[in-house]
Amino acid sequence: MTPCKPATLTPTLEVKVSPTGYTTVAISPDRTLLKLRESDAGKRTDLATAALIIRARIGAVDRTWKGNPMVTQRGVVVVLTNRMMTRERSFVVSRTEIIQAQRAWAQMADAA
Repeated sequence: MTPCKPATLTPTLEVKVSPTGYTTVAISPDRTLLKLRESDAGKRTDLATAALIIRARIGAVDRTWKGNPMVTQRGVVVVLTNRMMTRERSFVVSRTEIIQAQRAWAQMADAA
């Protein structure tokens, strides 16, 4: 696998925590939105990192893709569908890939 590109590829990352509802990821042309159910708030860093890695993998988009991520021991799995639910894309972000991206971004922040 190729190394993850810096987090600056996403136009805007928004993280919202809600006491109810589902944890969802939405990737649109102008932002990456992570809506967290309050009970998943402890996984916020891993889910946000996975969302940025997925955004880097798919690059620029012309429509919104949305899905419910599942955190497992092996990483994060999410199936993104378009608004009409006629197309879907499946992504698996391994735990190792998440840790490597977090370390790389921490080193970039320390160097700056």
